[in-house]
Amino acid sequence: MSSGLLSHLKVLDLSQYVAGSYATRLMAGFGAKVIKVEQPEVGSALRHRGPFYQNQPGLERSLLFHWLSGDKQSVTLNLEQARSLELLQPLIAEADILVEDFAPGVIEQLNLGYKALQQINPRLVMVSISNFGQSGPRKHWKATEIVLYAMSGGMSLSGDQGRPPLNTGTLISQYTAGMHAYLAALLAYHRCQQDGQGEWIDVSIQESALENVEVKLAEALQLNQAASRNGDQHILVPWECCPAQDGYVAVVGGPMRQWQSGATMFNQPDLLQPPLNTITGRIAHRHEIQSRLRALLATQLKERFIIRASGRIGLWLLGDTG
Repeated sequence: MSSGLLSHLKVLDLSQYVAGSYATRLMAGFGAKVIKVEQPEVGSALRHRGPFYQNQPGLERSLLFHWLSGDKQSVTLNLEQARSLELLQPLIAEADILVEDFAPGVIEQLNLGYKALQQINPRLVMVSISNFGQSGPRKHWKATEIVLYAMSGGMSLSGDQGRPPLNTGTLISQYTAGMHAYLAALLAYHRCQQDGQGEWIDVSIQESALENVEVKLAEALQLNQAASRNGDQHILVPWECCPAQDGYVAVVGGPMRQWQSGATMFNQPDLLQPPLNTITGRIAHRHEIQSRLRALLATQLKERFIIRASGRIGLWLLGDTG
């Protein structure tokens, strides 16, 4: 028997791609019983996406599939066949949560729309994940991660000023949507325990990715101020990767209490004196701070600083970045 905070949950996973699979993976990781439904013979779409073990494609060789499928059970059903729907009904009747990521309208074509599932299980929480949501002018648009990231506004912030925007190194839009789906499903389930009513949750990957733009979105809406790419010039100073003798060290300096804890490591008392002892002062002297820290770190071994900073986690963060 599985154990964990969610071991009482039964989840039916009809998802084929990253966002839905990540949401259910989180549930499984906390003990939920997750049954993944795959197509006979070909399996989930993720089985066909690399990277593959030893660079050899195969149904059991996708590292991405295994990364997102831990602690899940699996059954194969062809959802386009009436017999499969009959076999699926008992699983729906017992499920607390169902997650799907078909294009809008497809789930209804399979006779598995929320209204139909309510007849089987009125307490069911159904989560539908799609590129642009279940309604609106873009609901049928197809998109890949690079498109979703760009349309979230994140790409306009990634890269150096005056140069082309950069894509993210990970599927950040997908994983953000998966986290939103996970949290929304648990909240809806919690409410269901109070009023006995299920819920249909609509998760747009593109809208979820807006979360990653952070305060830049608020600046655009409230101040009519368009954000621009600024490379690694973070609003806080310092906030960057500095070259060390054998790699890089990530240096983050925030409020006064954090700066006091971290700056003492550099044995330069004036770093704790005006104007460098305040956030606004360090911003005004950005280039001075950057040049001094880079000079101090360039001749040092990164491990020396990481070990010294290990007792200052949450105050001054020095990380091994390469």
